[in-house]
Amino acid sequence: MFHIYIDDRLDLLDLDRALAQLPAWRLRHVLALRHEQLRRQSAAAYLLLCRALSEQFGITAPPPFAYGPNGKPCLPDRPDVHFNLSHCAEAALCVVSDVPIGADVEAVSQYDVEVARYAMCTAELRAILGAPRPDLAFARLWTAKEAVLKLSGRGLTGQHQLQAILAAEAPHVVTTTYDAPDLRYVYSVSRERTIMP
Repeated sequence: MFHIYIDDRLDLLDLDRALAQLPAWRLRHVLALRHEQLRRQSAAAYLLLCRALSEQFGITAPPPFAYGPNGKPCLPDRPDVHFNLSHCAEAALCVVSDVPIGADVEAVSQYDVEVARYAMCTAELRAILGAPRPDLAFARLWTAKEAVLKLSGRGLTGQHQLQAILAAEAPHVVTTTYDAPDLRYVYSVSRERTIMP
């Protein structure tokens, strides 16, 4: 079971108020970001995590992060709690669960063909180009791949390595992709497949 928290009204976020709610270590991280929009997104994602942890797990103190061997954030004092954060120009996303989880959100916008060639196999490129909304098809595939990679704690790598990683993970992972009602953004959530006895 997982719980999804989204803030897709980042333009309404009172950034000064949000920054005042962050612990010192997270504030330093957010303020190190060069653009206000990125600061807004990062602060919103962390505040979603605080809300999710309070509502779902009763954790009320701002959580410090530790990082696994591949850089995936975790809560060092609560190995039973799993989360993933993502943000884009249109939304901040937090997913919490009692099992490992990966999530990604992306704005639906014109995509870079070179990025598509890098991250997509030939069949996926054909599907994107043949779709009524190539931008939407690209965003769906991109977020699904990112969610799987974030579940395992791996980042994007070379195209051939990417396809091998995804092929190896596929039998063990369930990924669900969601479109925002107004199609401004797409998000995907990946979790380990549970095998019923």
